[in-house]
Amino acid sequence: MLSETTRNNSILPEESTKILMQPSRIPNNSAITSTPQQNNGADMSAINTQTVTKKRTRQQTVTVENAFPSKDIENIFNRIQPSPASENQMMELQRQVQMFFIQKEREWENKLAQTKPPDNEELALSKIKLKSGQAMISRIENFNKILKSKGQLLARLSNSNSFFNGQNSVDDAGGGTPRNGYPLSPGQVDDLTRERNSLREDCATLESNYADLFKRYEKLRENCVLLKNSEEELKNTQVEEATKYENLLGKFKELRDTADFQLNQANLEIQRIIKQHEENTLGLRCRLKMNETQIQTLNLTIQGKVRKIF
Repeated sequence: MLSETTRNNSILPEESTKILMQPSRIPNNSAITSTPQQNNGADMSAINTQTVTKKRTRQQTVTVENAFPSKDIENIFNRIQPSPASENQMMELQRQVQMFFIQKEREWENKLAQTKPPDNEELALSKIKLKSGQAMISRIENFNKILKSKGQLLARLSNSNSFFNGQNSVDDAGGGTPRNGYPLSPGQVDDLTRERNSLREDCATLESNYADLFKRYEKLRENCVLLKNSEEELKNTQVEEATKYENLLGKFKELRDTADFQLNQANLEIQRIIKQHEENTLGLRCRLKMNETQIQTLNLTIQGKVRKIF
């Protein structure tokens, strides 16, 4: 694998790439064919790489057309100018290929980072409001039950006006009370009248409070319905965003696997080129040694003949 020490070096210019992919995984047996060209049998000037389209046998044929790094790698190889120092040329080629894949990986990481999952603050706030509304509704229902249980008492208190009116008419006539026939003193009548008025005011206050509570109950019920609808919409939005995020994550993983595969192939190709270059260099050195040996032999022969002549 290529080392990661060249990440801080210059970044390659972005090349236009086109990827046509299916949801299936990229096959690992996709081959890369390369044709090395020799310059006078010594230096490698250019490497032409092609991606072969592979078809997998399934119920439905899936064709993968991958033009992702072939043209870019070919441009990288073409940008490397032949130089006498072959080691510098190999290092430059290695650096260019590595920086190309690092740049592509950063681009996809930035695109993936832009698609964030939806924020759940609004959903949590809606749940809190819904719980408070439900608590208020339960309190109102309990108050309503208490009022219903005390309904007979309220009805009896509201009918006390007719009782006292009948009592006053009996007292004015000089008779007794409707209950036991005994007359009431004016002080008792005043006390009962004040108690009746106080109870009547309490009943009016209770009715007013009940009306206010009922209005609040209606508003809270409407708010609860709105909050439930908002919660459903937020849940649907969250599901959609999560699906989009999973799709983008799947595409990113597929492209990363493809880039890793292509990078491995490029590493193998570079190793093959280096090995072939070493073999060619070794052959040239052997020939040079042989030529030097022949030259030395010829020099010795010439010197011997010169000595014989003179």
